Amino acid sequence: MTTRSVIIASAGSGKTFTLSNRLIGWMVHRLRTEGDPGCDRILASTFTRKAAGEIQSRILEHLAQAVLDPEAMGRYQESFGLETPPVREEVRTVLAEFIRSLHRVQINTLDGVFHRICQCFSSEIGLPADWTIADASSMDRLRAECVNEVLDSMDGKSISLLITLMQRGERKRSVHADIIRRIWGGRFSTELIHLIRETRMSHDPEKAWTWLAPAEDGSTIDGGRRLDPADLATAINRLATITLPLTQAGTEYKDWVRARSAMVSNLEQAEWEEFLGQGLTTRCSADPPEKFSKVMPTDEMIEVIEPLVRHAKAGYIRKRHEELIATRSILSAIEVIYRRRQFREGLYTFGDIEQMLAEAGVVQRESLGALWFRLDGMIRDIAFDEFQDTSTRQFEVLDPLIEEVLSGEGGDIDRGFLVLADPKQSIYGWRGGTPGLVSAVESTYAGRLEEEAPLARSWRSSRIVLDVVNDVFESISDNPVLKSIDGAAEGVEAWADRYQPHEAARDLPGYVQVLVPDPGDSKPRVEHALEEVVRLLVQRTSEAPGRSIGVLVSQNATATRLVAMLRNVDVDASEEGSSLLVDSPAVLAMLSLFRLAEHPADTRSLYHVSKSPLGACFGLGEMEKLEAKERRVIARDLSRRVRTDLLSMGYGEYIQSLVERIEASCSERDALRLRQLVELADEWDPEATLQPADFISFVLGTRRSATSASPVRVMTIHKAKGLEFDEVVLPELTRDFSKFKDTIYLYREHPTASPTRVVPKPTKPVIGYFPTLARECHAARYTEVVQDALSVLYVAMTRARHALHMIMLPLEEGKEDDDLPSTAAGLIRAALPDLDKALRNHAEREDPVAWAHGDPSWSEHVDEPSAFVERPVLVPPELKPSSRRRRPVVAPSSAGTRSTSDVLGAWRLAPRGAADRGTLLHELFSHVGWIEDGVPSNEQVEQAFSTTAMLTGSPVPEERRVEATAAFEKAVKGPSVRSRLSRDAYSDRASDELVLWRERPMHVQMDEEDIMGRFDRVVIGYRDGKPAWADVIDFKSDAVGDDGGASLLSHYAPQLERYASALCRMLDLPAEMVTTRLLLIGADIDIEHSPSSS
Repeated sequence: MTTRSVIIASAGSGKTFTLSNRLIGWMVHRLRTEGDPGCDRILASTFTRKAAGEIQSRILEHLAQAVLDPEAMGRYQESFGLETPPVREEVRTVLAEFIRSLHRVQINTLDGVFHRICQCFSSEIGLPADWTIADASSMDRLRAECVNEVLDSMDGKSISLLITLMQRGERKRSVHADIIRRIWGGRFSTELIHLIRETRMSHDPEKAWTWLAPAEDGSTIDGGRRLDPADLATAINRLATITLPLTQAGTEYKDWVRARSAMVSNLEQAEWEEFLGQGLTTRCSADPPEKFSKVMPTDEMIEVIEPLVRHAKAGYIRKRHEELIATRSILSAIEVIYRRRQFREGLYTFGDIEQMLAEAGVVQRESLGALWFRLDGMIRDIAFDEFQDTSTRQFEVLDPLIEEVLSGEGGDIDRGFLVLADPKQSIYGWRGGTPGLVSAVESTYAGRLEEEAPLARSWRSSRIVLDVVNDVFESISDNPVLKSIDGAAEGVEAWADRYQPHEAARDLPGYVQVLVPDPGDSKPRVEHALEEVVRLLVQRTSEAPGRSIGVLVSQNATATRLVAMLRNVDVDASEEGSSLLVDSPAVLAMLSLFRLAEHPADTRSLYHVSKSPLGACFGLGEMEKLEAKERRVIARDLSRRVRTDLLSMGYGEYIQSLVERIEASCSERDALRLRQLVELADEWDPEATLQPADFISFVLGTRRSATSASPVRVMTIHKAKGLEFDEVVLPELTRDFSKFKDTIYLYREHPTASPTRVVPKPTKPVIGYFPTLARECHAARYTEVVQDALSVLYVAMTRARHALHMIMLPLEEGKEDDDLPSTAAGLIRAALPDLDKALRNHAEREDPVAWAHGDPSWSEHVDEPSAFVERPVLVPPELKPSSRRRRPVVAPSSAGTRSTSDVLGAWRLAPRGAADRGTLLHELFSHVGWIEDGVPSNEQVEQAFSTTAMLTGSPVPEERRVEATAAFEKAVKGPSVRSRLSRDAYSDRASDELVLWRERPMHVQMDEEDIMGRFDRVVIGYRDGKPAWADVIDFKSDAVGDDGGASLLSHYAPQLERYASALCRMLDLPAEMVTTRLLLIGADIDIEHSPSSS
């Protein structure tokens, strides 16, 4: 008999080994009972193409080893799941048949499985004949056109409502982009369109959207009840005239007077949320009532406020109900238009076809025969890998298959079924992953599944690492940090139920340490943790070169920043995931060559090419020693030469010829990027235009992985899933998981059920009035949020083979006795009391190692590492998108009306003034710190002249030096300029510490574009170790007219708004906490910009 089971496989326990060998066992069983192993009648699915390739490669490897090596056969026998072990000839037959059937073997991703089914049922599902999976840029365009059509069909009132719904609680600078992001989601964010899609498939779609509707008598959930207008006016009047508590001097308390005035105003303006959030309202409504401003409310005050609170609760809920109805109407309209446009153009995402497949219901138990017929073969046995990441939408499609296999029907009662999962590693909830489906399958089919022990022995990690993992997670349900989070208990208990103490399968040396940087007199900040990482990796790469090290962070921006910091100290590190090729100096030089081909007079690009290895390819000497006329002649000749070669050779062949000449002088990473540029050029050639600028735009909009052979790899924790390293570094353990950002979400009575409510998230001051929202809806959402946070930490810690280095920030002075924070660091401190004690005693001032376990010299007891080589796997063919991705990349200065040269110049990371004088003034101001600390030295002024020469492509003439220096000296004496460059300019903005950026480069991925460039000057106010606000100063040397700079402010407004958007993304600040301004240095004018002024 084939096996049918659900196996919980902890991290490093040999999940792929188990799955591969179980499939081999099924094939051997089929060979024995039917004479045919049935290789093509097994469906095995996982979540990435790489994982699918790994499973297929392991099957081939294990079969071959079992044929050739009797010892290997002995190692694999138990995991085959057969009562009688196979003999060598049986394994040889299965291997031969598996190889012959490779083209029909169904080991694939779920996306690939659904894509194949949709191809067989296109007409039934509602897909056009020529449908395809679209690339990201095509979908971006289609969605933008969809939103435009929706907006064109709306009146002003509806558009205003849409904007309010999309931006509730936040002020956004790009309304159109925000609507698209909120509806279809962005990276690691939930899409709103899934609200309408999932509720449409529930048993009562109407009820999910109308559950907040007031009853016929006007009452609402949790005791809300409206007053009629006359009673409301009377109640407000009573509140306005009631006697307030008196001071000893016989006067009313000022706090009470102000509070009452605000409450009356809120009620008169129907500001129900604000009224309920008032401190006096909250104190009077508490059970029992609480003091307000050290005075207990009187019984009369409580009596007056009580009906007003009920009325405000009813008003608040009614408003949320109206918003839900409006949201449903808008999302439904968008979905209709979206589907119509998709059908017309034939462009879909995998998520779209999954949804359509689930809605159409073509995969039904009673009609599976038709499915097998169209798929040209019956699926007899099913194996699911990483089942905890399956979404409820995917399960809707898979459930009939599971039911048939486990029922023993379908023409064959002997059918194999395997689910390999680990709910503890479910970290993809943001894209629909539902770990509760594992328990649902176990309970639904309990009588038909064989019990199998969980896999808890780790073949990956050392006992030392697992000791700490067990310390943190074995008693996680008793962790005081989690007990302090309202609504988290149920989720924590469910997570903890799946945890079994981990054991090490191998005797490996290991070491775990917690490093705490000493920030000196500064407030602890993330920068200190990253600097500690750099110090650690300098040490580790020197002491144990070649060891694989994974630095796991929470955001891509942190990874990019850390890689740059490591390269600055000559630590070779690769950033995992896709990024733009312009992070390579070699590619930048190549693009300068094509920019010169586009603009023959661009001597700055000529200068750049001449200073790169490309200069020798074209015989370019020292451009700065030539006269301007000579440089222009050389530029024109080179431009003509490049254009001629491009026409005769094409981009691919031409760039390849250049790469072959300069590759030897490039670093390994630059060589990789150049090879990727050749690949892009080959893709571009079939549609190449006569404008090199178009190719530059294509490169700027296309991402490629920059993974290299470096043993140090920096990536997000999500990207590290399935990987392992000799050493793991965790520098970001401060994310607060007691909060979630969703403003609207779905409530399910249990994790795998259809949604029964669409819930608008109430603000913190209001939620206490509504137990239904707090104890049911909010608690359910917290269950998901906390489980995800625990899983992320678990995945991060279990990537380590030998060593785990955790970086924690020190406690701020005076906060040593504070409660533990609701962060990963807080969880770990609670689990390791000695670590917590060391942090509270500021042990980092003596030694950065605050806590350690194991042998710090572990690497001396491990064999020398071999060169880092990625394991080769058979990867299933990728489903190619319909057209290439072209993501726009812009500089802030190109905002608004952009010329071709603006777009082409977007890749340049250096500042580009309108003229050489402006560039020189920018460079001079870049050397100004706080003005009260002094002006730039003579050496710094000379450095500014040298930098300007490089940027402009020619030396700075003496007369320009004198003129610019005089203009600079005059500017820094101006009262407005001098004031803005001082610390005193920010004395009215609350902060613990001011941090100053000067000429700070940026490359920020926004929703519709990548912004690249530099900030002239940014002042950041930190509070409690985190950025609280920021001020962007953009220097301008333009002439100022009679309007005092108003026209300049209007002209540069788009640029300032791009700066603000980028900074919000970089610092995770709300828009209202970032200000921007022009500092007109020639006219000594400081103008702040606000979006309304543009």
